[in-house]
Amino acid sequence: ETGSIHIKDCPKLENIDSLQTLRNLEKVRIAHCPRLTSTLNIAEMESIKSVHFARTPLRVVGISGHPNLTQLSLEHTPNAQVPEFISGMVLRELRLVGNVTSESIQFEEDCIVEKLNISDNALLHTVKGLELCPYLQTLELDNIHCLKEIGNLPISLQRLGLENLKISSIANFPEGSLMREVYL
Repeated sequence: ETGSIHIKDCPKLENIDSLQTLRNLEKVRIAHCPRLTSTLNIAEMESIKSVHFARTPLRVVGISGHPNLTQLSLEHTPNAQVPEFISGMVLRELRLVGNVTSESIQFEEDCIVEKLNISDNALLHTVKGLELCPYLQTLELDNIHCLKEIGNLPISLQRLGLENLKISSIANFPEGSLMREVYL
């Protein structure tokens, strides 16, 4: 038997430690719980396939390399530990909005991502390894003020079978470099 949990607008909720003990849990969605500061270790949730956290200070660990996780959405979840190297995962969707805590994200060869959205981030400087994601269909990079490098993006665009590309509000690219190559 599979299950899902959706917790929303719970201003007094502080702890969900027992959530990790639910072995058949496949979907977790937690939003707008401002006091929820416990730690959730995704690695201990064997059956989990879909995780969506929004606007909660929940501490999330154990993300990288999870064998069953196919959707990961972290929106304004400042205590989520997004790994610098993303590997060993098959993700239909990876959405990181406003909460990448490292300056760099690098995709490895053993990672499959179909849809990638990174937006509203003040710390991220570099995204690398997109050319190693042959199944990437949608790439959205928006409002990332410190982003200076998307490693080999012009080469990546030639190799990738992208169906959708959105790059906007990226202020720090050297003038005429990437944007010129992408839009010509």
